[in-house]
Amino acid sequence: MLSLFIKMTPTICQHHDHVFTYHEHPSKRSIGRRMTIIRLPNRQLALHSPIYLEGPLKDACDQLG
Repeated sequence: MLSLFIKMTPTICQHHDHVFTYHEHPSKRSIGRRMTIIRLPNRQLALHSPIYLEGPLKDACDQLG
């Protein structure tokens, strides 16, 4: 069996001026994940239900705050 892994650019959705979410759809090996990102007044980020940040997802979060 051949497995293909495609690296995609993470999509962070903005819901309000300072509230964002990242949602990863379920795959064969996971049940999916969702992280809420809140940008604080001092531009730091508060993460609710954080997931491991690496690569493109970390870069996308760095651009937020």
